Amino acid sequence: MAREAKNLFEITAYYSDNTCIIDEKHSFQTCEILCKLFNYNAMDIVSVRDDLKSLLQLLLFKFDNNYKAWNEYDKNVYKAQRRLNFVKDLLLKMPLYKHTVHPEDFDYSDLIHCLSLHGNLFNHEYNDYMRRKDIDQQKEKMRERGVPEETINRIFDDDKDEENYEEGFEDRDEHYSYVEDRRYKKQDYGFYDSHVLEEVHTFADWTTHFRPQWHRGDVKQEDYLGAELLNRDLRNLVEPYIELLDTLVFLEETYGRFLDEYIHSKGRYLIEDEIAVLYEKYISERSGRKIIKPSGTMTLECKTVKLGNKLVWCDVYTFDSLSAFLYFDFFRGLRQGFIPKRCEHCGKFFLLTSGRYYDFCERVVKGTNGKTCRDIGAHKKYEEKCKSDPIWLAYNRAYKAHYARLLKKKMTKSEFLTWSMWAADYRDAALAGKVRVEEYEKKIKE
Repeated sequence: MAREAKNLFEITAYYSDNTCIIDEKHSFQTCEILCKLFNYNAMDIVSVRDDLKSLLQLLLFKFDNNYKAWNEYDKNVYKAQRRLNFVKDLLLKMPLYKHTVHPEDFDYSDLIHCLSLHGNLFNHEYNDYMRRKDIDQQKEKMRERGVPEETINRIFDDDKDEENYEEGFEDRDEHYSYVEDRRYKKQDYGFYDSHVLEEVHTFADWTTHFRPQWHRGDVKQEDYLGAELLNRDLRNLVEPYIELLDTLVFLEETYGRFLDEYIHSKGRYLIEDEIAVLYEKYISERSGRKIIKPSGTMTLECKTVKLGNKLVWCDVYTFDSLSAFLYFDFFRGLRQGFIPKRCEHCGKFFLLTSGRYYDFCERVVKGTNGKTCRDIGAHKKYEEKCKSDPIWLAYNRAYKAHYARLLKKKMTKSEFLTWSMWAADYRDAALAGKVRVEEYEKKIKE
């Protein structure tokens, strides 16, 4: 029997105000996951996504004259299975999913199991031939590792008696040994060796190698029906993997572009009406290209969850995909002031949450004795203003002159503080155009 299908990409999130709770041990601020995914660098995502798209088309039954695809079908099955398994391993490392999925949740042969349910569409003689080749290769590998021939024959003997199943072998020098375990027989595994031997998958009830068989004769009506059912199952299995990779690949082009070019275009927090206008502008200007859009499904229920030492009333949302989660989480954060922002120094995203708008994050920069991007960026920005803006230049010169007076004790700290507060207000008035530049430059020196 096949394992019961499980949606690996499903996400259940408990929301309380601006806190997104995944389980009792892990919670995030709204839009924090998006920031982490922006900064998450996973190699080969684009390549794997492209491979899966092309392999899915090669595996779908089309009843055409593509003899190359028929002959290479088995090779493409195992190539696609490796790509699917790449995504499973990726989930175990990704922000969010590494807290929601576990290795035991995965079927690393799910594509093979899916196709084997439609074994009537494949050449069984080819399957038997390839299975014998696999067994011969497994036997040879075991011989190279010193497994006794008698044991090898018993492992691959389809007629072995149940009563002898627990027998094994043991080496007196303890170089290698194994005992067969009933659990693995129930799961269609041939044997298990905790020291040197690998799992041998027998899958007695499964097709394990695949070559379409209709090219040997005329296609029948039942073949078309069977192909339609197989294609449906293939798409249902593979397309969610492709969607996840697509979501990661296009984060910068969708959410990143909207944030950089629209939400942060004014360099401050926006009111909701301004966000609505900018979003309409974004949709209009990006017509026909990749944009932020709803995807997948979501369900809602209300529950209480333990957060620390207290019970919290939460809205519980279940999303069937990462794309659906990010869409909901992003717009929830946008309306409540939890907004991802790209740091103008290091280029990585950070989360604005306090109601104060910053251009730089607080990550520590290597080789700067603990200085953050905000420290370095603010100083650099101030220097650039002083070079290009006459008002800031005059203010900077005056500030340095008065600070020198303080060091030489020609001014008291109280006098310097009073002057600096007046100078900052006067500078802001000049920047706002309330004071002429010539008048400002003259008076700020006094």
